[in-house]
Amino acid sequence: MRVFAFVLLAIVGTTSLHAQSGKALLQESSRAHGNRFQSYSNVTVNYDGKWSGFAKMTQPVLVDAKFRGKSTEVYRPRSGNVTQVHTASGGRKDVSYRYSGSTSVSYNGKKTTDREAVDAAALVADAYSMFLFGPSYLLRFGSGFQAAGTGRVSGKSCQIVSGVLRPGIGNSRSDQFRVWIDTKTKVLRRVEFSINGLESTRGAIVDVTMDGFITAKDGSIWPTKFVEHVRKPVNMLAHRWQTTGLVIDGMRVK
Repeated sequence: MRVFAFVLLAIVGTTSLHAQSGKALLQESSRAHGNRFQSYSNVTVNYDGKWSGFAKMTQPVLVDAKFRGKSTEVYRPRSGNVTQVHTASGGRKDVSYRYSGSTSVSYNGKKTTDREAVDAAALVADAYSMFLFGPSYLLRFGSGFQAAGTGRVSGKSCQIVSGVLRPGIGNSRSDQFRVWIDTKTKVLRRVEFSINGLESTRGAIVDVTMDGFITAKDGSIWPTKFVEHVRKPVNMLAHRWQTTGLVIDGMRVK
């Protein structure tokens, strides 16, 4: 009985340690980045990117390539909302998203009530918050953090942390994630996650690798280059995009 109790205590202790170290790794990364989700009331970012042909063919609603080319996006973490203006060959797409769950979408000034289009826009606004704010976003909305071993991203040694978002990204009930944190610099280099917030992508797994990190005058660190791959159900390049402008609380960074 004593042996059993000792073994059980050891197992519980190990699980608790993994959970503690997983959260501690995210907290360390968040501090390295400047605790961005907590620190700023208004982050304005401009993006420009290119979708792969296969992504446009297999996920036309999520990609929305006729509208999602360039964008100007305003993130207000303290007030809990995101606004995005996307432009491409089809014209202008406006998105207003609140982290509490409400989403409004308009195409060329006309609001849409199409459920799939609204779910796709919510997924994008929330996921791009995760890419931009990284570990501080995950600490705010995630749970169940676990240290999950080590790996390499772009030749850099990384520590991996897994967890869950509940509710999930956009209008999803829940999503799983893993992140790769640079062992040396503590910046978040990759996030892998499920995309259950859209019927057509439920069960799929994607990852986004971040690079081109720049440091603002206040010491905060921001990624400026992004590469997205689908990993499940197929392995393919989906999207490349980059930051063309970044202003945090009135301070121009790029």
